[in-house]
Amino acid sequence: MPCKDSAHSEILRARNECWPPGARGYDTLAAFQEWVSGLKSARVRFIREQPLRAGEHFALKVVRLVVPSNPQHRRPIPACAQVAAATITITLLEPLAGTSVSGDSPVSRVWLASTATGDRVVAKFYFPSLFIPEEQYNRQDNDFILPRQCALTEEVAYNILQSAQGAWLPYYLGRNEVNLSHGEMADVALFEYINGRSLLDHKHAQPGGITHKKSDDPESHFQVVHRQHQKWFKRLREITHEMHDAGVTHCDLYGRNILVPESNLNDLVFVDFETARDDMEGGGNDLRNAVLGFTCCDDHVDELYSWCGKNKLDVLEWYLNFPTITSDLYWFAGSARNR
Repeated sequence: MPCKDSAHSEILRARNECWPPGARGYDTLAAFQEWVSGLKSARVRFIREQPLRAGEHFALKVVRLVVPSNPQHRRPIPACAQVAAATITITLLEPLAGTSVSGDSPVSRVWLASTATGDRVVAKFYFPSLFIPEEQYNRQDNDFILPRQCALTEEVAYNILQSAQGAWLPYYLGRNEVNLSHGEMADVALFEYINGRSLLDHKHAQPGGITHKKSDDPESHFQVVHRQHQKWFKRLREITHEMHDAGVTHCDLYGRNILVPESNLNDLVFVDFETARDDMEGGGNDLRNAVLGFTCCDDHVDELYSWCGKNKLDVLEWYLNFPTITSDLYWFAGSARNR
């Protein structure tokens, strides 16, 4: 992985350019309190006015996409992104995340939207009052990332990984700044809509639940699930290696952030790069976290471990300190199982 040191990180540079006065520990406490007071007032206005609702329109510029030349199977480019620097109008249809639904994100509101060209797109709205810190940012502890910083992080990550767009990434259609009716400026990131569901949803929806009785019968449900696990594992391993080779670590690659397109259950698409890193602090748990997204029980984890050994695949990429998946571990049932 061509990791940069932190001093040369494009992501950290983008984040550091948008700290508001008062946010960091070396700013005055009075400035911090004034900033937080403004955020609280903005949140009250947002809740009262509900500027994001079905039927709302936003005029946005989209980038013109060009299919990279590397030979990956790709989905068609959305029609709205086939014209240079086009301005389009999106119409909000329904919320996807950032509300009380599964996949809730504290730093963005995510909507399914339509365009006049017939495309369905995903619009992610980032605005300051979505996150209100209780204390000033401590650089040593990396306390928090602000909504605008998440928008910029995702933009940088998608630009670095441009050659993967349309394959294992959605097409990134650009970022706009818009003024919401309650008085806040929002960054709006626009993406291709992937019709499908998350790896986590697939795990919980499979017949027999998330605990299966081990069987060596090749026609048994246990072995059918195991064969699907093999396909997902091979694809996840391939994608994470490609991503890391490009210099990006996802840092939140759990099942909720991996989509399985309805058109191809063996394909996978990574989303939500809000906390990604492009430096040596990114860590190396992406594949391990991704495997948590589809492994359903201890017996299937053991089966995958054995299969990796037989096929000379490095199990330490994902199995080292892999948490057990027994139903009596309530911590795991309440946290990792929902990732």
